[in-house]
Amino acid sequence: MLLLLLFGKLFKDLIVFWIMVIERALKSDVLKISELAYDLFNVHTQLDPYYAHNEDSLKVTIETYSKWIEMNEFSFYVAKEEGEIVGFIIGKIEKEEPIYIRKRKGIVIALFVDSKFGGRGISKELFTNLSAWFKENGVDDIELYVHTKNEAAMGAWSKYGFVVDSHRMRKRI
Repeated sequence: MLLLLLFGKLFKDLIVFWIMVIERALKSDVLKISELAYDLFNVHTQLDPYYAHNEDSLKVTIETYSKWIEMNEFSFYVAKEEGEIVGFIIGKIEKEEPIYIRKRKGIVIALFVDSKFGGRGISKELFTNLSAWFKENGVDDIELYVHTKNEAAMGAWSKYGFVVDSHRMRKRI
């Protein structure tokens, strides 16, 4: 009986994975992406009150993402289950400072998956798609910021091959 239950859970997880769709986001997806980003902002605020956001943050995010999604240097991907967006990733290609040999770099701006859909490999699939876009556009290096208290994100990004190469510091005055 236990084996049957385990097989049933595995089979259910496989079905869920197969009906999950990762695709380039459309402008019509910006509202839902922004709502999920608002949830991400709340996660950051819980980690550190320094990142508390104001009452206009959703409106500003919608406006910003609406502009970015139409710009060539940005790429948005969404994860959809049964047509509903359950996660997203945003990347940007930036010109590097002129002192470096590398001319361009990829920046992961945000990645978020609704907690109800966690543990299914969605983040990895979103990142895989964004990485391919970076590579197609001649980018060989990717950077991102992760709060040191966000252990889950630190672990995930490490699994994806990222290493800590610097520390950003701040001081309240």
